[in-house]
Amino acid sequence: MPNKKVLLISYFFPPLGMGGVGRALGLFKYLPEFGYDVIVLTVKDIVYPEYDYSLLNGLDQSKIVRTGSMDISRIFHLMGIKQSGLASSKAAGLHTYLYYPDAKRFWNLFALKAARRILIEQNIAAVITASPPPSTHLIGLALKRKYNITWVADFRDIWFSTSIEDSYPTMVQKKYATGILEKIRISADEIVTVYSNVRDRIGRGHIIMNGAELECANNWIETESAPKDKLIIGVLGTINKLSPIEPLFKSISYLIHSAPELKDKISITHVGRADHEYLSKLINKYPLRDNFISHGYHPRPQAIQLLSLCDLLYLCSFTGRVFDSLMSGKPVIGAVNDSSNLKSLNSDDMIALVKNYAQGQVFMPNEEPEMAKYIYKLF
Repeated sequence: MPNKKVLLISYFFPPLGMGGVGRALGLFKYLPEFGYDVIVLTVKDIVYPEYDYSLLNGLDQSKIVRTGSMDISRIFHLMGIKQSGLASSKAAGLHTYLYYPDAKRFWNLFALKAARRILIEQNIAAVITASPPPSTHLIGLALKRKYNITWVADFRDIWFSTSIEDSYPTMVQKKYATGILEKIRISADEIVTVYSNVRDRIGRGHIIMNGAELECANNWIETESAPKDKLIIGVLGTINKLSPIEPLFKSISYLIHSAPELKDKISITHVGRADHEYLSKLINKYPLRDNFISHGYHPRPQAIQLLSLCDLLYLCSFTGRVFDSLMSGKPVIGAVNDSSNLKSLNSDDMIALVKNYAQGQVFMPNEEPEMAKYIYKLF
């Protein structure tokens, strides 16, 4: 039998929560069903917005190797600083102006040392590096050069949530990051991406989309009767400038202006983290404070249960949440980001999925009146 031992290197991994860990967690959980023996290499506890220890349930934690790091999120944790917003802003500033491709590269020294030991002791046949952060692929590049081991580079995003061109303020940084991407493209034995447009920008690779976990489908069961005189719109996942909710707000505001009697008959229920400054501005801009309820971050099963009474689900970006929404059996609407650097990144895939697998529609920028008409029809 061929050696199927795999080392998966991912900075973001449970007990860290939110959507960024789902892809690496899925690889760790489901590759063994295809005969692979997977060991995960990740970082120790860091300052992070949300921890979800339930994600570790059922996992063989003896196969999870955690190392220290000198990146700022790890240092803040060791210093006892719990302000994740401060750590995030510091890290963002550092990768923008000083440490590029990103500030997480100060994990690489620790990870590379551990990876070399694991490769020798465990007789590893292949390495998978997962990004973001893109600096993790530098570990794969180093291992490939030293051991000529089979290396798969997995891209959850093109670089960060934005492209290289929009991630750095100077041409020197952009050129440096572009050079790294080219080295990855040439050196990796395989490249895997989550979106078709990410693959197209890299220039090669296979597409393996994220997916919904079948056990979560049962959480969509309604536990009580939904109010018949209201239309409840559910939003699952993070809300910020990269995953905007403004098209929905604008559409509902347009609808209420056209039919004032619907003011008290539309409710938006959100489960997930939110950029509160961004969200507050929108709620004030479109007077929907009485129509919007946010439950904050919850583990996926509880999040789905909270949204099980919704009549309609809204997607503001194409992430793992789209698959959970498709499994709900509910109508799904999506909105493509109107930012020029984001609107083409994943819109084609989201449009195709909603069109082929759900009763719903994806709306392009400036199509809020059409979205309003669609919502009105659901009454």
